[in-house]
Amino acid sequence: MTSKKWRLAIALASFITGLTLLANPGLAAPVADSQRSDQQPSMQQMQVSQSAIGSRLPASVISQTSSEDSVASSSALDGRSMSTANQDRSAVNDKKVAASRAVASTGLPISFDMKPVSRNPITFNGNDVTVPMLIDIPRTGTVNFYVMFWWGINQWVGRQTFTKTGEQQPVNFVIPENVIPRDNSVHTVSLFATDESGHQTGLINLILLSNVSGEQNGALKVVAPGNVNFNQGQDKLTIEEAWGHQLPATIEGPQGMNQNGVGDNRLAVLDTYAKKQKWTLTAMATQPLTGPDREPLTNALFYARNGQHQPIEGTSALVATSNDYTSEAVNDANNVARGRQTNISGHWGRNNGLFLEVPYGIGGGETYSTTITWTLTAGVPNQ
Repeated sequence: MTSKKWRLAIALASFITGLTLLANPGLAAPVADSQRSDQQPSMQQMQVSQSAIGSRLPASVISQTSSEDSVASSSALDGRSMSTANQDRSAVNDKKVAASRAVASTGLPISFDMKPVSRNPITFNGNDVTVPMLIDIPRTGTVNFYVMFWWGINQWVGRQTFTKTGEQQPVNFVIPENVIPRDNSVHTVSLFATDESGHQTGLINLILLSNVSGEQNGALKVVAPGNVNFNQGQDKLTIEEAWGHQLPATIEGPQGMNQNGVGDNRLAVLDTYAKKQKWTLTAMATQPLTGPDREPLTNALFYARNGQHQPIEGTSALVATSNDYTSEAVNDANNVARGRQTNISGHWGRNNGLFLEVPYGIGGGETYSTTITWTLTAGVPNQ
């Protein structure tokens, strides 16, 4: 493997419920902070993307599980559905349908929506970009924020919990510097938000002027899911459903291209070079799943590759290389070809993907969280 590395500091929180995964609470303003890895790029380094994991088991079980948010990627397990911070509830395809459902369920005369204070072009000079917004909140709860620089691929960038309802509440939508192209070019970026019920705001399309160089000839980037869950489509899992089973992760957040043009929240590698590059992606949970009152749920997270379940707690596991899967063309938000992408989570299934494996007799009545770090490195290992 070559020594040249790139770093992608995208902190994505994944909630896992059933062993309910909880995301790190965050404000829209701190969104950028949650996106940023504590590691600083050293010369041209690896890209690190974060996913938060949390989980909670039924209170009837004596739980030893615990999950802590790692600075790397994290996924929170939530007893409700082992879902990730970026909730994988399907985004409502039609904005009007989403609005009508919100009103019908709450009786409030407002719908979930968001608009920018200004539609003037925004400028990227190397730091996080803050876009002031006004958001209509028909119900209290957590709102997740997404950006799309790449056609059909959305990236989770943070969340904010709203404790009161109302129209035109001010919020800062922060676009982390590590997800913005550094190519001295003009880009269209699409911004949107989803609530806990899966309702989605309309897309806000803005012009972004990148005044930073370094990627004119291309770049390697990793896109990681903000939230994942192990709830198997349920609100929460019983201990009988969790103990001794290999529970595959499900990515939360919008999935598939809907009528609003929103694509997938996925784990993928973007290669925008003219010539296809070689790369290696690894995963590691820096801390075990930990709850506030119980012992840690140790050695419960694994990444399966070709049927081999590799522990990822405190150790780096091989996720994929550029030789594993076929890449596809990737376009920018204007649908202009910009290279290729490898959709790794698109191949998750029985033999590949992130798994939760809870030992018998461990866990219960607790919320657990940790962080998974996805590290992308140039080159492939000698095999």
